[in-house]
Amino acid sequence: MYTLDPATVELTFTNGFRHLVPSFLAARVRGIDSDGDLLVPLCDRPTPMLRDDHTEYLVPLTPCCRATGKGAECSTGVVCRSCFEEVGSKYGLDGQIIAEVSLMTPVKSESLAVRVAVVRPGSTNAYVVTKEIHVGARLPGGLLITAIEPALSIDTCYDCAHVFNEGAPAVHVVQDEEALAAQRDVLHLHCAQIRSADSLRYVVAEQHTATFAALRQAVERLTQSTHRSSKIKNAINDVSTAFDAYSALFEN
Repeated sequence: MYTLDPATVELTFTNGFRHLVPSFLAARVRGIDSDGDLLVPLCDRPTPMLRDDHTEYLVPLTPCCRATGKGAECSTGVVCRSCFEEVGSKYGLDGQIIAEVSLMTPVKSESLAVRVAVVRPGSTNAYVVTKEIHVGARLPGGLLITAIEPALSIDTCYDCAHVFNEGAPAVHVVQDEEALAAQRDVLHLHCAQIRSADSLRYVVAEQHTATFAALRQAVERLTQSTHRSSKIKNAINDVSTAFDAYSALFEN
């Protein structure tokens, strides 16, 4: 039902990581750094810029927009060249490649599970998570993934509110699976992965309130029972069911 634009390419790296990128970017990517950021040549020209050791000078792309960094008056001294949000100082420096591109695969199937490195925008303490996301999965906060498709230039990320570069990969989500025809929201791939990594942060308040109330009521019924009561087993089962439902909120 949902398909990826044939101009989308999956890059596989020598360390097993994967990134989903538009084809116009795929050809420029040389590899990834230790944080999982894409590395591209500093200048798009026939003769590459070389370091003193005659290796190619590479720069990391920002996780928010997959753009290069530029100098600015801010705490890190660097902002994203596309959205102008502050990013880590590393995005203004030469990148060190740890894994090269080993395979470029045109993507046409919704069944592809996407695995990407997760880096918080603007964080100097980046971390990497390799959970997979795919069409049909549900992200913490109740968001159902309906498609993974290139974004339009007018799309804005549901979580970070940054505008997408046209053609950048986007995770399309809806709040209600009964309303697939309704307006969808979109997430950056790294924002979707951050949701997976920080599930506690995205628990829906109304669901938490209702589920916790049900657990508390089940515990109260149990405490009012006695070990000789014929209803004690039912009370224990109710507590177990309510606890499982409450735990599930934090396990997506």
